[in-house]
Amino acid sequence: MKNSNEKARSSVKAKKGRQTISLCMIVRNEEQMLPRCLSSAAGLVDEIIIVDTGSTDRTIEVANSYGAQVHIFSWNGDFSAARNHALLKASCPWVLVLDADDELIWQDCKKIELLAAGLDMYACSIINVLGTPLFYHRLSHPQPRLFKKSVISGYSGMIHEQLIYQEGVKIGLAPFKIIHHGYTKQVIDSREKSKRNIEILTKQLKAEPENPFVRYNLAVEKAQQGRLADACLELESLVHQGSAVGEGLFPELIRKHIFNLTTLEEYDKALTMVNLGRSRYPDYTDLVFAEAKIRYLTGDCFGALRLFKQCLEMGESPGHYCTNLGVGGCLSLHMIGDIYAAAGDYVAAVKHYVLALKSYQEDLTPLLNMATALAQGTGAADFSTEFKRYCQVPREYHGLIAQALLERGEHQAARSLLDSFSNLGFEDEYYLALVDFAKGDVQSCKIRLEALAKRANGENLRSIAAQLCICCWIAEDWEGAKQYLTNLEPDIQLFTVYSRVHSLLTGVTPKQAVTPTEPLALKDDFITVSYPMRQFFLYGKFALAIQVLHSVAWDNTDRIVQAAQMLLKLGLYQWAVEFLTRCDRWDNIEINFLYGKALLGCNRPGPAAKTFETLIAKQPGFLPAYSGIIWSKLALGCELLRPNPVGEFYEQKREHWLRTGYLI
Repeated sequence: MKNSNEKARSSVKAKKGRQTISLCMIVRNEEQMLPRCLSSAAGLVDEIIIVDTGSTDRTIEVANSYGAQVHIFSWNGDFSAARNHALLKASCPWVLVLDADDELIWQDCKKIELLAAGLDMYACSIINVLGTPLFYHRLSHPQPRLFKKSVISGYSGMIHEQLIYQEGVKIGLAPFKIIHHGYTKQVIDSREKSKRNIEILTKQLKAEPENPFVRYNLAVEKAQQGRLADACLELESLVHQGSAVGEGLFPELIRKHIFNLTTLEEYDKALTMVNLGRSRYPDYTDLVFAEAKIRYLTGDCFGALRLFKQCLEMGESPGHYCTNLGVGGCLSLHMIGDIYAAAGDYVAAVKHYVLALKSYQEDLTPLLNMATALAQGTGAADFSTEFKRYCQVPREYHGLIAQALLERGEHQAARSLLDSFSNLGFEDEYYLALVDFAKGDVQSCKIRLEALAKRANGENLRSIAAQLCICCWIAEDWEGAKQYLTNLEPDIQLFTVYSRVHSLLTGVTPKQAVTPTEPLALKDDFITVSYPMRQFFLYGKFALAIQVLHSVAWDNTDRIVQAAQMLLKLGLYQWAVEFLTRCDRWDNIEINFLYGKALLGCNRPGPAAKTFETLIAKQPGFLPAYSGIIWSKLALGCELLRPNPVGEFYEQKREHWLRTGYLI
């Protein structure tokens, strides 16, 4: 009797004289992902080589069911070593390399033509699916995945391994693509990929301290963990090395650095990188898109609009670049829609949102923004009719749309949408309760939620109980809130946060003096606390809100900034001024900046201008993140305060800021 490996080898030998392909893979605990990958390669490959590095699930059983040759490899923390072991076992002249979380899309190409094209190697577009379900976006980069075994020496690098091949190898872009599912949020979280990658990269960096590829990947992993400042320092150092980094890596290095700087609001530095990149790579649409995004974020919406339209004219970046798919299509269309919506041109906004959705359906953000624009541009009574006229979406998405409308203050439009349903589901009734809450009818909201709670369980019950706690807190029904807290116990974080908030609020009334208390020691829970806090503010329960606000943000600069930003977003400028004054953190640049914005919101341009002038005097170089914004805000403050020699220019600017939402 022959074992499965011997049978597979016999099958390949029977095809001697033909151009054949070995699929080489390294796997570990991939019983969920592996079937999709192997099924996608069926019909193209003639041999499957699986190197297992220590699976404890059904991975080997799954591999055997597809006729794979399975080889056990003792994991030593080196991906290249495992990858090279698989290459040694391959018997075909051509090799295709896939990961278990890959999906090969090749049906539009012919194998015979592919292998007889006179090339030695194909660089394939690897399309990484990022984000969460319904909000996926895609990042594509080229990578050699199909090659003649005779022209390569193997792989090097402990992680993010690179193929080593001979000089003069003929390389072409593959007519197929690979969808990589390993970077969705749920996969990253479940496997702790970033932690593992940093450990391996740090080890490799000790052996190769000047390796730019290792340093780059380490910076990327740091950014993935939220350590953007550290990542930017490393990327800045690599940019200064210029061509020494390698022409294949340099454009992606610049793109990633611009993204991180923009996230940190280091806009001036980001624009410097954009100019460097565009001078070297004029056909790289991603860099034009990056500049357009920066212009938009800093209030230059007209400049942004021009650049986003330029992206549409350029189309997607060429395949040899790492690119965000959609910069030449749906992403730019979406941003153009946002600009028109901010300017109040809802017809143009909806038009571009619809075009963005038609271009790509896996990200529903344009749909939610379109619903908001329609709500703002039509009467609430006409919303559901207008929405259905522009866009026919599956029924299961309507709850998501209603939620987005509620979060954006469009509760009448949400009610219009929900009332248009012939049969209300559980989720619809929950959102109707939230509509009642948004309208100020706490009692009706509570009645609806209590009825739902009787037939809810699991996560649904916890969501209902959390909202009921807030209803009781607003009504100052402390005993009622205490009763609903018990339903939150299965979610330890939520139960802990809400229990501490409840303890803090017990006995507090609006007439009591509000004084700072000890922090709640909720290190990473500001987002959880901010939801009930927002509701307190919106219901005029300022004493309760400020009590919680000081308790979670009093002793932590980052949370002070988050809290101030929340107050500004809610339009509570006076509360922001008082909160920041009490915090007494005037050594922090961002807090000073937010304080100036809050003063402007209170229509106090004189003190605002003085705040900005003092800040700039203290920090001549200042943070590039705020320089342009502060000067423009300062100019506006001065223009409102007194006549200005160039008042006409500033008046035009002021109208532009008001129209685009840039001016608070």
